[in-house]
Amino acid sequence: MAKIYGLFGSMTGKLADVVMSVRNGEQLARKYQPVVFNPSTSAQVAQRAKLKLLSQLSAVLAPAIAIRRQGPVSARNLFTKKNFGLTSYASDTAQITLAAVQLTDSVVGLSSLGVTRAAGSITASLNYAEPELDRMVYVVLVKEDGDKLRYLSSTVVSKEESSSFVADINVSDSYNVVLYGYGVRLNTETAKAVFSNLTAPTAETVAKLIVSRTLTESDVTLTETRGAEVASVNSRGDDEPEKKSKK
Repeated sequence: MAKIYGLFGSMTGKLADVVMSVRNGEQLARKYQPVVFNPSTSAQVAQRAKLKLLSQLSAVLAPAIAIRRQGPVSARNLFTKKNFGLTSYASDTAQITLAAVQLTDSVVGLSSLGVTRAAGSITASLNYAEPELDRMVYVVLVKEDGDKLRYLSSTVVSKEESSSFVADINVSDSYNVVLYGYGVRLNTETAKAVFSNLTAPTAETVAKLIVSRTLTESDVTLTETRGAEVASVNSRGDDEPEKKSKK
């Protein structure tokens, strides 16, 4: 780095391949270095690929992520942290176990998600006996060509409607589907009033209540998320058995 006095006593910025600056009243000049040293070890490449994959997944699932934000840390960033351990990297590609993805940050267990498929619909079911729950939230994504995911729909089933939280979801037979479900227990009268006043509640409305802190952590208890992948009717055959999620 060179020091220049006289004519260039207060010059800053780039001139040709020289960058000018002033430090402690002295004029400095250094050669412009357009190439930034950015090491890419195999571990760093894998880390970046995993984070990119989770960023893309969180963008698709953003409406339904029910993880309470922590100060300036967004729900999507917390989603990435929560699910990073599910990712792997092989053959220059980052992958994730979709059936194990968590939309909630909870240690409250939940039994496996039962899924059956019929013409034009998917039936999701889950027994609420343990733990006792008031609502079940279901989220449906379509797995398109190239393993791209598209958010399709969501629904909330209440205990009054079905003792086993059954939801019949209209889905095209040609779609490969990823289905997620988590339970909600209403602990206070405030929470019960809020949910009773919701018109056609969906995963989006439930997630908004959690993320925005409209309800406190004591108002509502969420369970862990359970997921399942369901093949299209054309690809699985008529005699394929019912799908179950991973615990």
